[in-house]
Amino acid sequence: MQHTVLEKVRVAESTIKQRLGRLGRTQPGDYYALYDFKVDEKKFPTAQICQSELTTIELSLRKSPAQEGLNKIKKFLPDEPPQAAIDMALTKLRRVGVPPRLLIPQVRHRYLDIEERISHVTDSKRTTIDLWNGLEGPKATRETRMEVVAWFAVCQFGCKLEGGFVRDWIAGDYIQRPEGKHADPSTWISRTPNAAGVQVPIINNAVTPADLDCHLSAFKYFDIDKFLDAMHKYKIECEVIREQWRYILLFDEHAKTGPFMMDLIEPHVALTHDRIDFDVNNLSLEKDYTKELGMRVDIENVPYSIELETIVDRIRRKELKILRPSDDLLEQRLNKMVGVRHWSVKNPPVYVIPKPPNKYLVALASLPPSSDLYKDLVKRLQVIPNIQIIKIELIRNPGTEDLYLGMKKLIQKQLNNGNVNEKKLFHGTTGKGIDGIRDYGYDNRYYGANTAKGDWGEYIRRCLSKTFVVIDQT
Repeated sequence: MQHTVLEKVRVAESTIKQRLGRLGRTQPGDYYALYDFKVDEKKFPTAQICQSELTTIELSLRKSPAQEGLNKIKKFLPDEPPQAAIDMALTKLRRVGVPPRLLIPQVRHRYLDIEERISHVTDSKRTTIDLWNGLEGPKATRETRMEVVAWFAVCQFGCKLEGGFVRDWIAGDYIQRPEGKHADPSTWISRTPNAAGVQVPIINNAVTPADLDCHLSAFKYFDIDKFLDAMHKYKIECEVIREQWRYILLFDEHAKTGPFMMDLIEPHVALTHDRIDFDVNNLSLEKDYTKELGMRVDIENVPYSIELETIVDRIRRKELKILRPSDDLLEQRLNKMVGVRHWSVKNPPVYVIPKPPNKYLVALASLPPSSDLYKDLVKRLQVIPNIQIIKIELIRNPGTEDLYLGMKKLIQKQLNNGNVNEKKLFHGTTGKGIDGIRDYGYDNRYYGANTAKGDWGEYIRRCLSKTFVVIDQT
């Protein structure tokens, strides 16, 4: 005996009409619709652009050949995103790091000279007379000329000033010059070919401050010709070399005060390259924040807890903390800071991975094969026969991170000496366990025979000789 079963299936109205038309073309007869035209699906569904993460779209548009954002492109879209959503996306992009703020009162009174130098770069109300005094006045120096060029980039072209100039001059008030055969400023510049074979200028490592690192605005079109016109108006000698991700500018090559350089970095590069090498390189300046310092990447909160005041104090003591795994480029920068500029390193290093966007659980960062941590892990993993290491990644999961730090704090309160005997561990697993470690961390409830038995201390004691290997102890 045969049974015919009718099932109610939700479909869009357009699909119903297509089936009706197809039926009418194949054979004559009457048609009785078993479909409900009042289906739950919208007749005009929400456009994909209105369901998308606008921050990512804005960034993609800015780095496209059009170099225009959603506010310019939206008029060409059949479904325009709400202006409030666009404004929120722009705000999120502007606040990738920590907004500029004043130093706390207990510290601020010691560093009023820093606020004076900040205003020379960020005060949009500086007059033409102020600028000319910085360039050619009786007290004009190489550093005051650098301030004027930085002022144009920040106040006239919407750039953010970061890197060595903020560290060495604005916060540190450091000046260093080469000795011996390179004492003459005309010998400070050498040239080396880049990947395209173009001779790129390089300034002597002993010159401090060396250059200006400016990140171009993601919200304002940058015209290099207008920037050069401004330099020409104020009689500032300038040479430009264009690379794929930046402009390299050489200023004052023949000036008595000495040459200096500037990198104007494309905005999409600035926003995606969020790993910083040293804590003292994390400061930034923005237009009309005339006394405040910002941070490129937020390292003030746990687990890093490196505050703005701490960074300023370290700069004044010429101390730095390493914030990412070592590789060849980091070693070059470290050698320059320690060997040439006489800074000291504050151990242990801290590997900073910025928090992932709100819609993601975790952020992953590749561990460079040249780093000491990578080499140490490889050495310890060699005990496994026929092991092949493809890559090693660092995980940043704010959710499990907060759980761990909270548990650590509770354990510390129960100990007389506060020493929780914290160890760095790695764990081998397969299949879904890999995703579990990434998304949810380690969970002792699912460890073999120990399922749901014992506390965290018991779990670690039982597992140390089995699934876990100690790689470091603090």
